Amino acid sequence: MSKKSGKKPEDRIGVFVCSCGSNIGGVVDVDKLAHDFDNYPGVALSTWNMFTCSKEGQTRIAKSIEENNLTGVVIASCSPKLHEELFRDIIEEKGLNRFRLAQANLREHDTWVHGDEPEKAQKLAYELIAGAVERAKLLEDIGFEDYPVEKSVMVVGAGIAGIQTALDLADKGIHVDLIERNVSIGGYMAKLEKTFPTLDCSMCILSPKLSAIDRNKNIDIHTTTEVKEVERDYGNFKVTLTRKPRYIDLEKCNDCGDCLKVCPVLTPKHHDLGMSKRTAIYKPFPQAVPGAVSIEKLGHAACKISCPAHVSCQGFVTLTKVGKYDEALKLVRESIPFPGALGRVCPALCEDECERGTYDESVSIRNIHRWLHDRELETGEIAPVENVIDKKEKVAVVGAGPAGIACAFYLAQKGYPVTVFEEREEAGGLLRWGIPKHRLPRDILKSEIDYVKQHGVEIVTGKRIDSLDSLRKQGFDAIFLGTGAYVSSKLRVNGEDAKGVYHDLDFLYRVNAEQKVELGSKVAVIGGGNSAIDSARVALRLGADVTLVYRRSRDEMPAIKSEIDDAVKEGVKLKLLANPVDVLVSGGTVSGIKCIKMKLGETDKSGRRRPVPIAGSEFDLDVDNIIIAIGQSVHPDGPHSELELSSWGTPIVDSVTMQTSMKDVFAGGDLVTGPALAVEAVGAGHEAAKSIDLFLRGLDLIETRPKAQPRAPRPELEQDELPGGTRAKMKTLPAKTRAVNFDEVELGFSEKIAVKEAERCLNCAICCECKLCVEACEKDAIDHCMVEEEVELTVGAIVAATGFQEISMKELPEYGGGKFKRVITGGQYGRLLSLVGPTAGKVLIPPEYKETPKKIAFINCAGSRDEKCRPWCCNFGCMYTLRHVEMTHREYHNDIDQWVIYHELRAGGKEYEQFYGRVRQHGAKFVRGFPSDFTEEEDGTISFTIFDQGSGQLLRLNFDLVVLTMAVDPSEGAA
Repeated sequence: MSKKSGKKPEDRIGVFVCSCGSNIGGVVDVDKLAHDFDNYPGVALSTWNMFTCSKEGQTRIAKSIEENNLTGVVIASCSPKLHEELFRDIIEEKGLNRFRLAQANLREHDTWVHGDEPEKAQKLAYELIAGAVERAKLLEDIGFEDYPVEKSVMVVGAGIAGIQTALDLADKGIHVDLIERNVSIGGYMAKLEKTFPTLDCSMCILSPKLSAIDRNKNIDIHTTTEVKEVERDYGNFKVTLTRKPRYIDLEKCNDCGDCLKVCPVLTPKHHDLGMSKRTAIYKPFPQAVPGAVSIEKLGHAACKISCPAHVSCQGFVTLTKVGKYDEALKLVRESIPFPGALGRVCPALCEDECERGTYDESVSIRNIHRWLHDRELETGEIAPVENVIDKKEKVAVVGAGPAGIACAFYLAQKGYPVTVFEEREEAGGLLRWGIPKHRLPRDILKSEIDYVKQHGVEIVTGKRIDSLDSLRKQGFDAIFLGTGAYVSSKLRVNGEDAKGVYHDLDFLYRVNAEQKVELGSKVAVIGGGNSAIDSARVALRLGADVTLVYRRSRDEMPAIKSEIDDAVKEGVKLKLLANPVDVLVSGGTVSGIKCIKMKLGETDKSGRRRPVPIAGSEFDLDVDNIIIAIGQSVHPDGPHSELELSSWGTPIVDSVTMQTSMKDVFAGGDLVTGPALAVEAVGAGHEAAKSIDLFLRGLDLIETRPKAQPRAPRPELEQDELPGGTRAKMKTLPAKTRAVNFDEVELGFSEKIAVKEAERCLNCAICCECKLCVEACEKDAIDHCMVEEEVELTVGAIVAATGFQEISMKELPEYGGGKFKRVITGGQYGRLLSLVGPTAGKVLIPPEYKETPKKIAFINCAGSRDEKCRPWCCNFGCMYTLRHVEMTHREYHNDIDQWVIYHELRAGGKEYEQFYGRVRQHGAKFVRGFPSDFTEEEDGTISFTIFDQGSGQLLRLNFDLVVLTMAVDPSEGAA
């Protein structure tokens, strides 16, 4: 089209009809057909040839373009697939754009279809040519531009097809990026013992190719990698890959195997298709490439993610299970310095999220790490502590509560000299002064604080810090504030200041400091949290009759449920759905408390239903003392007052780094959050220690932190697959005995119970991050902080060779798949035949692997050629089965009676029929039909019914082992 005038040039189309011998001309009148277009709009020339593709025909087209000044060409002949490029070349040589060609297929679309209907063929031919002419009028010139194309190819899938493709390309000097989602290349062929029909050693064929790939400088291997996105970029492809971490530095690992010897986790071995177990750190098979180990880690277990201190719960539980108690306790202390104290008072958020709890009851995680600490104290086998203080930068910690002690402990482990300043006479914060002895014995907490001191932490008690500058003047380079929230909240009712009214923290402090506390015979405790329960149980032990008043129902009480239960068992009365409105006073002293009944309304911000007063429902309680335990707040005075504060009077900190408005000052624990859990304070102190270390080294406080891991999925298990038994119950002192003294209520686990409880862990994340492999690796090749990363490539071409996968047996419940232990897949049977398989090449009955089966059924087409499952044929299943039968015969001859159940046998490859004949000659029985009614007998054998189409008999057969040749799908994610 002319850009100046906007008018389209006159169409001058040339029509060339080919007789194609008699293929076209024997049915239609080609001469008449050509002349029919003499006066067709836009046609400048219409003619016919006997063979348009001949030299004569080509010449006529070329001369006609020149002589008639044609703007386009229509060829009416045979399939465009045969001569299209030839005709395009001809018109291009004569000055027409090669895309000004339209073709009408008169042979395949017309004369071959209507050979005995010439009139219909003639009419259709005209319509086909007319359509081509109209298309030709719309064609425009298309130009070419040269773009550089990368001389590289991405091959997706590193099975034998992908490997051979990569080698062939590399041998031609083309760079190849070989992409494989698994930890090693080799694909399914690496799982086979023999090939068919020759029964050659599979690995003998594959292994040289693996080595060739590994040594070829033109091939880059990308394992644990998948294609995320592909974009076309002119001549090339821009590819984004997602590489999952293998947690091993391939440059450093020398495949020594030391790490495999110490790993405590056993998990199903993928290479054996679940028929055996391996460690979490592993190498799939001896010849694997890359020749390094890998760690299977599905993320972080739910217990670790839900723990505010991020304790590697699965790790220490697993170490306990295998008897590595010292290593287990060391692992706990990598996250919390109070395994004994928190083993008693932590609400165990980890157990709330424990995946075992979705099946029955969660693992008793807290009680296991309590036992680890108690065992250390009882045996006296305390690992020697190495003082590693070697840095010049000094850190001050204000407050010796859980947050401050944790911060100091982990800074000292990094080599920093730390001084902790504590206003009170002993360290411990609310663990020391706010929790009674019957829950947390003093010697337990003292032993843990002494352990912290052994690491070089200096704790100065009886020392109040009033300003930040006073610490800076002493030469401290960084400061952590963890002074807590110790101001008890008030009821704001009349009479609250009367004699006989206590607030929870003051009351508990006096008792824990062994000061005299005067209580009458009747005490009311106001509140429903842990401090309220502790206060009630302490008052009970001091001889009082105790009633706990709470404005919501028992279900809404925020205290630890087991603590509420224990309090009730000991004799604490619960007055629920009631709220104080006045303190009754007589002569300046408490004489009672006036309450009002409540009902539950709508849910509030806390997730609990809002308590609503019931008008006119007031009532009095006759009490001598009242203990108010409705919460705490931060004291307005102190060094934190110099910082930027929230509306609650708490320091504003970065939620990740704990850094305050002053760069050298960090804060955490209840001082920042208000009253919360001790384990949350420990977690904050630990994070602050990491930040202070980064700050003092001049590094970014966020970017250099380890990245978070995703939550590991819940293992899908049947009820009979759950390890261990029921949850262990904690032994306690009898309620009547313990209610009159401060002896510890919970007596702890024994070694036997702790180990048995640890065996209940489901190993959700596979790798438990126990770090034993890190200690065993002399090459420092293991990095548990590796994260998923993206890799970008530009390639000139892509080859997909992603292979296949067997469908899950759970899709075939009618065969007993996934339910009967003696029903396995053909792939699993192949691993039994492998010398490096679960039974070293011996055919043994799973899952015990003790007896050789006397009778085996091989069932072909399990799920394939089935409209309800997979309607297609896999094209190799028949030979796959015959290979198994022949290999079994070679090893066991006629000691195993082998039956092949089939729909029909397809042996279409070279020498396949001869292979089939050999199998028959060796005595295998073949039954044609469809098996049904599978049952598992009492002795574990499998029976099914089949109508034998050969004999016409209905058979009921029994076998020691049933092998299903499964239907196959393209590999997951291949589409």
